[in-house]
Amino acid sequence: MQDSGPSENESVAKNLSTSLGYIGFAGFGALVGLVAILLRRESLDPGAIVAIIVFYLAALSLISFLILRQISNLAGRSKEADKTIPDYEQPQAINSANVNQLNEARERPASVVENTTRTLDKVPVERK
Repeated sequence: MQDSGPSENESVAKNLSTSLGYIGFAGFGALVGLVAILLRRESLDPGAIVAIIVFYLAALSLISFLILRQISNLAGRSKEADKTIPDYEQPQAINSANVNQLNEARERPASVVENTTRTLDKVPVERK
């Protein structure tokens, strides 16, 4: 039984791809705005501005990398799921036991009160 519509993994991967595009576009737009604001201030050292830009790009790259890894994991899972999950069938060798098929007990079970009745007998107390 196959579904002609997209699977859940494919729809999640598509949403992540769209989100990655928005994050990348907004991230670079924010970087341009940040650089413009930092360049207007003349009191900042150019080395500090470059360090801020490098850390910002590193963070944006890490976020993009993590999203891309999730997309590739989801794509790999959907391909594996299509190949490895067969339709479930109950094995023929396993049958539930019927009461008539159970074996009789070999020994009679021991009595629960067998050893306890002796403890209820009166025992004389020795005095010292």
